Amino acid sequence: MSHAVINEPRNQTDAPIKFTAGLILTIKLDAFIYNVKNVKNIRLKIHFADQQTNLVLPPSEHFRSVESDDPETNNYRLNTKVYISHGNWTEPCLVDIGLVLDFRHSSSSRMSLSQCWASKTGSGLKQKPEESLIISLCKPVQMLVAPTPQRRNLL
Repeated sequence: MSHAVINEPRNQTDAPIKFTAGLILTIKLDAFIYNVKNVKNIRLKIHFADQQTNLVLPPSEHFRSVESDDPETNNYRLNTKVYISHGNWTEPCLVDIGLVLDFRHSSSSRMSLSQCWASKTGSGLKQKPEESLIISLCKPVQMLVAPTPQRRNLL
């Protein structure tokens, strides 16, 4: 069974990380990913307080293979950066950062008959068919962020 462990960043919900609205906040991500056949399906899932979700493909050179006792398992370490940019909010809000497997592009042509029927009729599904092809690898890390207004220099 595939899973991941995010070592960095840690949950940070006490003091908000402040950054200027409209600019980019960079957060270092260090994670171990266990029993994954293809890293091309791994995405960073960034979920904002306004219910906006972004899936980002990390660069392939940010993955390093990790040796294990079992030669059939594929384990990786991911060292990358998460870039967050957002407009000004009225108060600090939580941003969830997690790792998921995204099979939407690889299995769209190989959907089972029941998945095709359910996607057309909406029967038996509480979520969109595309969302059923995104699998969480770990519990997301929560970061409290606070975009601050841009300062205007008055001369």
